[in-house]
Amino acid sequence: MFKIGGIVFDIEESLKKKESPGKIKLEIKGKRLPIIADEKVELKKGEITNIKIKSIDIDPYTLTFIDAYEKHPIGVVISINEEISLPFDSKRIGDYGVFIAFKDGVVNKGDVIGHVALIHLDQA
Repeated sequence: MFKIGGIVFDIEESLKKKESPGKIKLEIKGKRLPIIADEKVELKKGEITNIKIKSIDIDPYTLTFIDAYEKHPIGVVISINEEISLPFDSKRIGDYGVFIAFKDGVVNKGDVIGHVALIHLDQA
């Protein structure tokens, strides 16, 4: 066990000595937001569609992760997107959720159809 601990210590010490200017430093800061339908949509099992959602502001250098824990009773959001796709370093707005129905039903305006985690990256 001591040998493994010593190797880990050596790796940590060598990483501390190295400076890497200009690289992106990952610092976890962000938020988790509900994805709320902004229109009523009737769906059949197996349908995949874009559902208009209440706008979600996405700051520059922000990653979006769909939270797989919560979903709508008839399906799940697999992605959010916008009318015009913008670069990662631009302010973006999520306007649509790509929704897959796994049973027949209705998504009503105002329904929570999923959640998204927004993780912001700072440039070092």
